[in-house]
Amino acid sequence: MSLDEQAPLFFSGDARLGLTRQSLRRMALTARLGSGSKVLDLGCGSGGASLLLARDFGCSVVAADDDNSALETLGRRLRSESLNSRVEPLKIDFAQLTFADGEFNLVLAPGKNVYSFSEAATKLRRYVALQGRLLICHPVRVGQHIAPPLADYWQRKLGAPLQFPRDLLQILAEAGYEPEGVEALGESELDELYRALEQKAAKLPKEDERRANLSEQIQVQRTHGGRSSVSFGSAMARRKEPGEKPPAARDRG
Repeated sequence: MSLDEQAPLFFSGDARLGLTRQSLRRMALTARLGSGSKVLDLGCGSGGASLLLARDFGCSVVAADDDNSALETLGRRLRSESLNSRVEPLKIDFAQLTFADGEFNLVLAPGKNVYSFSEAATKLRRYVALQGRLLICHPVRVGQHIAPPLADYWQRKLGAPLQFPRDLLQILAEAGYEPEGVEALGESELDELYRALEQKAAKLPKEDERRANLSEQIQVQRTHGGRSSVSFGSAMARRKEPGEKPPAARDRG
């Protein structure tokens, strides 16, 4: 149950698999996005998030990726939905971003394994406008006990041990943000997601590396996942300025 049911699969462990339409809408409302908002959808893929934010919230979106095929797919979808005036597809180099400082009200970090969570939080802050938001998706540990094969699988994919949602919020706080929340897929949502992934994997050519990667992820999750052990989280935080005072407590009297 990914955000974009028709999106091409990028690699096993794409964190945006856990970003649902409902959660993105909730976060867009929290960020108070509207017709005057500018969004950077970094690592946009075929543009599920870009389309939703442009169509449902009227945002101006820069949909950036280094994947020509994904950008071509996005271009076709923009034409079919008449959203060319609101979404700009852009070919980029993730290692050399050239956006202006403070340009965007919301920055969506790549779901692909381009940056680590802490790298994304630090590297992308400069592009977030004052009072703007950063949204990062990442696999998370949601149970106290995790089977070693599952932990080893994700450490190999991420290059670091899995962390709890609270750890992600702490990283955001230390990188200069005010954490606003993190959502993770529940068990039924995960089951639905992995059923969809299995169906997509079966349609890929047998020699396609993505099929082998997906099959491995599905197998290790079903064999060792148990209940509430690993999920996909979406964390959002507001850019916080040095010396900024905490918001005044509400008067409940």
